[in-house]
Amino acid sequence: MLAGGELTSNFFHFLSQAWPVPGWSLLDKNMNNIKTIFVTGISGYIGGSLAVVLKKSGYSVLGLVRRGSDAAFVQDAGMIPVRGDLNNTEVIVRALEQCDAVIHTAECDNPVIASVFLAHLRGTGKTFIYTSGSAIVANWQYPETSSFVFTEDFPLESREPFPNRVDINKEVLRASLSGVRSIVIVPGMVYGTGLFLSKKSKQIPLLASTAKQLGNAVYIGDGNHRWSQVHIEDLAELYLAAMERAKPGSLFFAENGDASFKEMALAIHNKLQFAGQPVSLSQEKANEYWGKMMATVALGSDCRINADKARLFLHWSPTHTSFSESIDI
Repeated sequence: MLAGGELTSNFFHFLSQAWPVPGWSLLDKNMNNIKTIFVTGISGYIGGSLAVVLKKSGYSVLGLVRRGSDAAFVQDAGMIPVRGDLNNTEVIVRALEQCDAVIHTAECDNPVIASVFLAHLRGTGKTFIYTSGSAIVANWQYPETSSFVFTEDFPLESREPFPNRVDINKEVLRASLSGVRSIVIVPGMVYGTGLFLSKKSKQIPLLASTAKQLGNAVYIGDGNHRWSQVHIEDLAELYLAAMERAKPGSLFFAENGDASFKEMALAIHNKLQFAGQPVSLSQEKANEYWGKMMATVALGSDCRINADKARLFLHWSPTHTSFSESIDI
């Protein structure tokens, strides 16, 4: 058994090997000199909304786009389109050389993509903000945990249906020991109208679309399962706060309240001016409508998180508290 002094010595030896020069001072320097930001997923819901907020805040924005029509929109909005996709390493590397910070809002379950970014950012001191997803705490396998609210301190392990997500988060955070100012953002259910090309989120618009097809809003089972939620504009402000204030190796949950799926269904039902009340679906019927993964995890589980850490350390002050006022119909 190692004595305390030996453990300490071995730990700092590990740090010295894991983190080559440059170190902390470079991270601090680059953190305070961010001017140009490379955003992946700029054509998407989160990435596009974030890009608009960054541009309004005075930053120069590069955005990764596949389609020429999207590139034209990006350019017309005063941002710089980068033509290509996440599988084009040469395009990614050139963009990384031109920016001071990277915010990845696209594919969050591909370890190869995450590794490409980290491999070319190590030792640069640049900021890398990675977007994960809160389904890592969804209780679809453990319904007895329905009332539990997770914080960032809770130890998680990767599991189906997202077998790589937690491990990728850990890899991104560990890169802070290798000269990357790495940060992970984990949003709850995002709602509200997007600020750029993509206007709609996923879960609530899917429920609204199903309601239109059936003539009734629906929920699964008793509908009492809950998800934490965050408005897209508040989420974009959280990314901005994290980029400007977060410590290397930090992970932040994003939420500002929660709602049950029965409450969501009732709000959709009323918004569409349907008569009567929302209708309960069996799990089997929900699987038929939405597919097993969506019905079981995204629309059939509890997923509750707490974002007090972001409020305390990033001075994040979300203002939207009611999803019913911003339903994506």
